[in-house]
Amino acid sequence: MEVLRGRRLFGILFVFTAAFCLRAVLPLYFCLAFAAATAISFVVYAAVMKRLGRLGTYRVLYIVFALLALALGIFHGQRYISAVPESFFSGETREYIGTVKSVEGSAGYYSVYTISINESGREILCLCEADYDADFEAGDSVRFCGIASEEREIYYKSKEIRARINFTESSILDFGEAKEGFFGRAQGKFSSLLADRLEGDTLSLAKAMLLGERSDISGEIKLDFRRIGFSHVLAVSGLHISVLTFAFMLLLAPLPISKRIKMLLLIPAVCAFAMVTGASASVVRSCIMFICLALSGAFFADSDTPTSLMLVLSLIFVLSPSSVYDIGLWLSFSATLGITLFSPVLSPIKLHNTRRTYSRVRNFLVSALNYIISLILTSLVVTAFTMPVIFICYGNFSLAAPLASLLLIPIVQILLPILLFVLIFGGVPLLGAALAAVASALTKLMLTLVGFLADFEGIYVSLRYPFGRYFVVALLVLIFVFMFGRSIKFRRAAALFAVLAVAFGVSVGLYEGAFYGKAQTEILNSARNDGIVIRYGGRTAVLDISGGSYSFARSMSDEVYALNGEKIDLLVYSHLHRYHAASLGKLCSVIKLGSVAVPAPQTEAEEEYLDKLKAEAAAHGTEVFVYGRNAYADIGKMRIFFPEYLRIRRSVHRIPYFSVEIDGEKKLFYIGAGMSELPEFYAEADGAKLRVYGSHGAKYKEKISAARGSVILGYAAEYADGEGSILISDGKYGLVIE
Repeated sequence: MEVLRGRRLFGILFVFTAAFCLRAVLPLYFCLAFAAATAISFVVYAAVMKRLGRLGTYRVLYIVFALLALALGIFHGQRYISAVPESFFSGETREYIGTVKSVEGSAGYYSVYTISINESGREILCLCEADYDADFEAGDSVRFCGIASEEREIYYKSKEIRARINFTESSILDFGEAKEGFFGRAQGKFSSLLADRLEGDTLSLAKAMLLGERSDISGEIKLDFRRIGFSHVLAVSGLHISVLTFAFMLLLAPLPISKRIKMLLLIPAVCAFAMVTGASASVVRSCIMFICLALSGAFFADSDTPTSLMLVLSLIFVLSPSSVYDIGLWLSFSATLGITLFSPVLSPIKLHNTRRTYSRVRNFLVSALNYIISLILTSLVVTAFTMPVIFICYGNFSLAAPLASLLLIPIVQILLPILLFVLIFGGVPLLGAALAAVASALTKLMLTLVGFLADFEGIYVSLRYPFGRYFVVALLVLIFVFMFGRSIKFRRAAALFAVLAVAFGVSVGLYEGAFYGKAQTEILNSARNDGIVIRYGGRTAVLDISGGSYSFARSMSDEVYALNGEKIDLLVYSHLHRYHAASLGKLCSVIKLGSVAVPAPQTEAEEEYLDKLKAEAAAHGTEVFVYGRNAYADIGKMRIFFPEYLRIRRSVHRIPYFSVEIDGEKKLFYIGAGMSELPEFYAEADGAKLRVYGSHGAKYKEKISAARGSVILGYAAEYADGEGSILISDGKYGLVIE
């Protein structure tokens, strides 16, 4: 049918996908607003076409199909969000019985499991945590008590996990065995084959790139890849599929069969590869996309790649609705969409031979130059099209991405086929060893370049400026214009993107200039954990007064990024806790960390905690030093006076206090108690612009009218004896200190 061809089919699929995503992710009124706007647009379109006398049958059918797709998208999204009954989140402690699917983490002082629970005939996958080692194994039937809450983290939602349960009591009802399918066993076999030839970081990187196993990659390496904008290479996607299909074609080259037959033979090979790598959403997208292109190349003269891409995305959402939270899928989709839309202009240099004598040399040089320019242009297009996803999910992007692509993509294109050949010919004497040696050398070269680029400061730029969202919206408008436009003028598109980039850069410069010489703070209180982020003169210090909560480490790194910082120069712990080693490892996997300051241990238990903390820090290349009484450290123009502990009359626990000087003037003072308990610190507190008297057990809260000035955070009004307003910290609060 004419209505189901080209951009019309693309538009119908886009309406379905957008309606589903809005209903599945955002509140209902966003979806209703989109539905109303879409319906009005089609009514206006029909009226205009009728007035022009061009409202034919196929246009009427196009409008009908589009409105039907809108309704189906909303219905599918509603069905997804209502899959978990509301009674499951009762807010009360209750008993659950389920089957352990996987062990996410386990130690003597904590354990995390993925457990499937049957509720009203529906299987609900839950992330279950405990403050002890429950000793569950995959396949066990278990009973436990806890409170269920809706899962908030996007990563776990993409894994079909719908709830999180903190449990206290537990028991094992029946011991079981985790069932591993054929492809799971194949992945394990391939992993062991690589382990026979490679080791260390080279092995973990090879397993991630070829088999999709990322669990063995250290958090530091993942962070380095993210800082240079090249983390997508760690997740199997379209790049890997295209390179490996090229390797498969090399293997099939000696066979006396036609190219059409070879393309058809590649389909089962690519499908098997997708299953072995875990069949993530981005891999499935790449696999289905390849199948569409292979079939169209074998049986049809041409194909509409953007429409095929949108069809694949719609199929993924129909088969696996939780993929709407898969960040890798969105990054892969947006990057592929940009490349397909701009593919005609990504090879700008055309060969025109005029002299036969120099044709080969000239062709080689022009091809090499064309390859380099294409890599740079492709990287810029991918950066532009993935920017909205990066803004929503991460808030930072890398300025080193074009250079990283130029240096690393050629290595990846050589390394992936060699790793495949290592699997196939690894058992052949000499040949297997030679291939493994080349793969190891290329992997080490890749890790060296990644580490070198990631060490540069200023390459991981924040998008979380107050004006950042407006630039992202403008970028989305441009992308939609290119998606639905008839043709793309490369010079016009490049000019528009360049104007946006320059405007954003100028805005960042003006914003940073306006805040130059001012200290920015973020105060976070969550789940009985306190922390303060102080940023001044391009340097950042974090004062951690928490109990080492695993999730709190991520919250603190988010606050640093929110203040447009890319590194924690100094992390100060107010005390030693057994959870701090685990939380430090988490922190090092999400942000660069300079050094860590910890108090001198007072007990044997604290000495044990310190040893674990030092071991974790050493694994990430971070320095740990111990501070004593009256100690401080200079971070740029900030002087951090390390926490000390006092005793107060109404508590058997010691309470911490510390202060911060900026340019020789005391700017911040913290004490974990009411000031009326410790009158000797009144004078010191009065000299600070920001006074923090603790935040637990708060009873009163007033909004602050001015964004600057003296602010007191405390328990109640009786402790606020100085200037300023009272703010009780039950979440977080940011302040700019003049």
